[in-house]
Amino acid sequence: MSEREMRETMAKCLSLSDESWMNYLLKQDLYYHRYDKNQCDAIVDDGEARGRRKAEFILGNSGFSGDNLKEFTEDLGVKVQLVSDEQFAAAKGIHFAQYCNKEIMVSKDMVKAIAKGLRMCEIDLDEQKVFNILLSHELYHYYEEEDSELELDSLKLKVQILPFLNRRISPSSAGEIAAFSFARTLMKLSFHPCLLEVAGLWKKKPELAHSMVRNICGVL
Repeated sequence: MSEREMRETMAKCLSLSDESWMNYLLKQDLYYHRYDKNQCDAIVDDGEARGRRKAEFILGNSGFSGDNLKEFTEDLGVKVQLVSDEQFAAAKGIHFAQYCNKEIMVSKDMVKAIAKGLRMCEIDLDEQKVFNILLSHELYHYYEEEDSELELDSLKLKVQILPFLNRRISPSSAGEIAAFSFARTLMKLSFHPCLLEVAGLWKKKPELAHSMVRNICGVL
C-alpha cells in the first residue's frame, strides 16, 4: 500500500472517537457474540473507567512526570527491556510488548516501525515516546496482578455458552480496554493509543493494518 493511502488512513483514524476504538477492542473478546448490549456497555464503561482512574491516581500521588516511566516501573520491581522479536516467548508472530512475571519486554523493531510510520503521517512522536506508550500499556497489566481493585475477576458477567449452559466469566476485553485507557491518560495523549497498532502493522504487515482499520470503521 502506498504512503498516500497510509497518510489518508491515519488521518481518518485520528478522527475516530474513543468509543469506536473501545468497541473494536470489545469485538476481540472470545465471548463477544454472547454479550447483550447492556453487558457490552458495562465492559466498555468498566474498562475505560478502571484504567483512567488508576492513571489519574499515579499522576496525582506518585510524582511521576511522564519522562521517567522506565525508572518508575523498575522502582516497582518490574524488569523492563527493549528487545528483538526473537526474545519474545512466541518467536513467531507480531510483537509490540508483553508483561509476564514482573518483566516487561518492548519490541525495538516495532518501536522503530511505529515511529517511522507516524512521521510519515506528520504525527510527532519520537521513539522514546512510542516506547513509553507501549510500556505504559503493559504496566497496567502489572497493576492488574498487584491491585485487587483492578483484577479482572471484579467484573463477572453471566453468559450463555450453550442452550442449557450458563457461565459467569470475566471478560478479557475489559482488561485491554482498561490498559489502553490507562496508557492514554498516563501519557496525556490527544489520540487513542490503538493508533500505534495501526502504524506498526502498516509498516510490518500492511494487509493486517488494512483489515484492522476496515473492522474498526470501514474506511477502506
